[in-house]
Amino acid sequence: MKSARTVLIVDDDTLTVRLLEFVLRSAGLNVLCLHDGRSALDAVREHRPDLVLADVAMPEMCGDELCRTIKDDPLTRQTLVALMSSDELAGWDTLGAVWFVRKPLDVCALGARVLEVLGGPDPPDAMAAFA
Repeated sequence: MKSARTVLIVDDDTLTVRLLEFVLRSAGLNVLCLHDGRSALDAVREHRPDLVLADVAMPEMCGDELCRTIKDDPLTRQTLVALMSSDELAGWDTLGAVWFVRKPLDVCALGARVLEVLGGPDPPDAMAAFA
């Protein structure tokens, strides 16, 4: 049995965090939730999540700076980062992000993409959570 992967959601919008948390937990993923970039950086170093879903516009440290800092640190550079924003973000891929998500979010599509990128939990049961 494959162990559950961990996703860190970082967004200062509480509703976005709760929706994503519900969808990802329903798919069998471990989920950590934070509301600012500085706390997220500490959590990445401590918990080593498999994926960070970070909003670009946040207090303390914006998502693009968080991504750059994660990718510049030899201890965390293997962590996957996806950036989210209501505005286009040119150059998101040069920051080291694996993909960019435009808001408003389609949380079911995002959940399916997270499972695809992480390689599990084992479909089809996990995908049933998005039906």
